[in-house]
Formats: sequence, C-alpha cells, structure tokens
Amino acid sequence: MISIIIPNYNSSNTLERLLKSIQKYNDDNFFEIIVIDDKSKDNEVTELLKLQKSYNFKLFCNRTSFKGPGTCRNIGLLNSTQEWILFADSDDYFKENFRDIIFDSLKKYSNAEIIYFVPTSKIENSDLEGTRHKGYKKLVLDYLNDDKKEKMLRFHWGGPCSKLIKKELINKNNICFDNTLFCEDGWFSIRAAFWAKTIAAISKPIYIISQSKTSLSTAKNYNDQLIKIDATIKINNFLKMHGEKEYITPVFIWLLQSYKLGVRKELSLLKYIKRKKVNPFEGIFNYIKKYL
Repeated sequence: MISIIIPNYNSSNTLERLLKSIQKYNDDNFFEIIVIDDKSKDNEVTELLKLQKSYNFKLFCNRTSFKGPGTCRNIGLLNSTQEWILFADSDDYFKENFRDIIFDSLKKYSNAEIIYFVPTSKIENSDLEGTRHKGYKKLVLDYLNDDKKEKMLRFHWGGPCSKLIKKELINKNNICFDNTLFCEDGWFSIRAAFWAKTIAAISKPIYIISQSKTSLSTAKNYNDQLIKIDATIKINNFLKMHGEKEYITPVFIWLLQSYKLGVRKELSLLKYIKRKKVNPFEGIFNYIKKYL
C-alpha cells in the first residue's frame, strides 16, 4: 500500500535505526521499502548489502550523471509500485506505532491526495527535543484550528518527509525533484501541494527528525547560496504564475543567511538577484506573518 523512499549517502549506521523503526511494523509487507544509494564509498554499498540480509528492502544505486537526494528520490519513485509514497531521510526514523496512525488516517481521509503529519525532532545522542519540527507543527496546528490557513500549509511545507502523497498525483502531473545537492525538495513539494485536489492533516506525529547539536542555518559557501536563490525564484515564479503571490518566499532571507561569507560575497549575491530582475524583499511582510 505504501512505498517508503530513502536516499542514502554513507549513512548505513543511521539507516539501520530507520529500517528498524519500520520493520517492527512490517511483518505483512504493508510498506515497500526502497533505499537508493547516492554514490557512496565502495564499502558503504557492502554495508547496505549486509543490511539487506536483515531488513526487507529494495536497493538501487544512483548511476546517473547527477548526485543528491532529489535524484535518488526520483529513482525511488520510478521503481515504486504502491499507491502511496512516504519519503524518509536516512538519519531520521519513525515513531512507535506510526503504522496505526497512518492506517487510521487512510481510512478517515481516503479521498485526500496528500496527508500531512506533525513531525517531531530530537537532538542526536540525547533525549532533548529539537527545533527542526516546529515550523511544520505550527503549519498543521494552524490549519486544524482554522481551515482558511490551508494554503499556508500547502505552500510553506517545503520538505518531502512526514506526509503521505498519492502516487497517482505525482504521475499525473509529472512531478519530480530537482537534481541539485540541496534545495531539491521545494520544487517537488510546491507542485504536489498545488495540484492536490484534497489534503488532510493529522496532529499525531509519526516521524522524528534527527537534529545535530551544532546544526545552523548559515551559508556554507557562495555557490550554495546561488542554488538556494535560484530554487526560491523558480518556486516564486510558479506561485505568481498561478495566482498565489501571497505565499512566495522573499529571496532576501538567503542574503541574511550569507553574512558569514563577508560583505563582498553578499554584495555579489545581491547583484546576481538584481540581474535576475527580482525584488529581494518581495513577499517579506507575508513571510514574517507566517511566524507570528
């Protein structure tokens, strides 16, 4: 009934934790588990083959000219055979009894094409709650309290995980991920959310996002920021083209995130944005309201 698609890059240790969290509820093969290796080191594939002996999953390798989780998820989609799609990252895992929550949700919302579930997050190697889930949690709870906020949920949930997506929706609208190393998921998520006729949301969490103690949302290098800017412009253009300008993300946020690159790099990024004929502040007020 459900294909769980998992990109993997040198992560067999954490991947086993994820596989364990699924397998204990999968005696009847309710879940089709698909792992796609993203050109890991040679010994990593050996480790995956060892895991395959203990856990029931299909293994594919990324042999395309691209690299990144988006490419791997596209390979997983091409090889999935089930009615519903559920994405997971190799360093995350599912909560206890997540299958029961999913099963009840599918019975209750059989006509939905996307079902969003509140995730949670934990700091790695501790019992402390993380913060990476809080934006998603707010989107779901706001929608459940006020269905006028449905589009906020649809268009501001950029990640692929902790939601069930009807495969027919993906196929019918030719939806796929960008072939970039990161920011690959927004383009997929925004189109799936836009084309879905009916959505639902569940306040019970099924998915745990793993959070590093040192994870920070700051720029790593100049080219990373260019990818983020291009991805945001692409999504904003899609939203504006379909009359949803209210939900665009201001490109300015990537300039703010680039402060560690230095003034020269930030000015260069600003010039790049201007060459794209984009107002970096467009949508800033609605974006701020999202967090109020």
